[in-house]
Amino acid sequence: MRTKHLNLKFKLPTIFVSYIFSKLLSNVLKIEENQYHLNHFRQQLDNLIVLAYASFTCSQLTYMFTKANINVDKFAKS
Repeated sequence: MRTKHLNLKFKLPTIFVSYIFSKLLSNVLKIEENQYHLNHFRQQLDNLIVLAYASFTCSQLTYMFTKANINVDKFAKS
């Protein structure tokens, strides 16, 4: 009976340490996965910003060319 009690005393810390280690490893893996998703999200956000800027630039150029065309038409008619 004494050996069983002693054996259990040594197993409990080992089980506890292995449980803590598995939890830490699980959290590290979750952090890595979240980091991957965060980097992917940042890349998509950068792409969206570039597209928005390009769209804005195109609309500005269209406006400028339209305005210039109206001014040329007015100049040609007078």
